Amino acid sequence: MKTILKTSASIFIILFLTSLLNPVLAQDTTKITLADTTQLAEADSTAKQEKSDKKKKDSWILYVGGNLNDLDASPNEYSSEGEMGYQLGVNYRRGKFLYWGAGAKFNNAIYGLKALNNTADSSSLSVKSIDIPLTGGLDLLFFTSRVFTIRTFVGVVPSFVMSVTDDTGLDIEKDDLNTFILYGQGGIGIDVLFLDIELGYNMGFSDLLKNDIKSTPGQAFVNLGFRF
Repeated sequence: MKTILKTSASIFIILFLTSLLNPVLAQDTTKITLADTTQLAEADSTAKQEKSDKKKKDSWILYVGGNLNDLDASPNEYSSEGEMGYQLGVNYRRGKFLYWGAGAKFNNAIYGLKALNNTADSSSLSVKSIDIPLTGGLDLLFFTSRVFTIRTFVGVVPSFVMSVTDDTGLDIEKDDLNTFILYGQGGIGIDVLFLDIELGYNMGFSDLLKNDIKSTPGQAFVNLGFRF
């Protein structure tokens, strides 16, 4: 009889201890499972983000180019002819079918401007500025853009005049110019491997000369760039 009681007591104690340990073990297992699941989910999310970022095509372009400049000047006071200038700059472009770009360039725009009563042969006005092109566009062949593509773009170009060289006989100095001009821009681009070619036009929204002198600038341009 004593043996039976001892055996029953031992079994009861074992069952009791087991019932206490089971919730603890179950809780620890749940924590480990949740932790593992969370880490896997975070790793999977990071991998997807990295894959998505790789699909977003971006590039840097260093370029030089030529421009043809003209002023829409008052025909009753001035004669204006197109003159050739140049520009050089850098641009960052990002996107696929829809893309955007931002950059900076040094722009040497030369205008043929002469007062009607001026008999001098030379009439060039050289305006040097720093321009900030901000563009958006469509990459029509984005799926082959690393090899060949055709793009269109539009944008705005804030321009800040740095200096002026006057050979017009009008004694024009920097203080005679509006040192900030906003341009609208439009054009097309052709990319072949690492080469980037752009043709476009910048149209000024305000006059170049102060004192209400009609002198809206316009600039056609072509750029040859190298993509990285």
